Amino acid sequence: MAHWKIHAQHCKELLGNEHYVVHQWLDELVGKTWPSKYHRTYRHHSEGLEEIREKWGDEAYKAGMIHILTDEGQIMNKKEIKKHYDELMKRSKT
Repeated sequence: MAHWKIHAQHCKELLGNEHYVVHQWLDELVGKTWPSKYHRTYRHHSEGLEEIREKWGDEAYKAGMIHILTDEGQIMNKKEIKKHYDELMKRSKT
């Protein structure tokens, strides 16, 4: 789990632009969900990537992909990532 500034640095190296707004938007809910990692269920998915494309364009979409792949190792849809984190939360309670 990288800080959004680390994600921005990766994008600068790979795309030539930090795309701060993308990383800030993706991680905007950190600390506002419990547990904190659960914030990813809101935007770290394929539907979130499409929202990024609509807001900021194709290169921003690539920045979002880099961010999500760094955090998750794969890109899931909204339903899949919610299920994944729900299962993690269940396991952590047992």
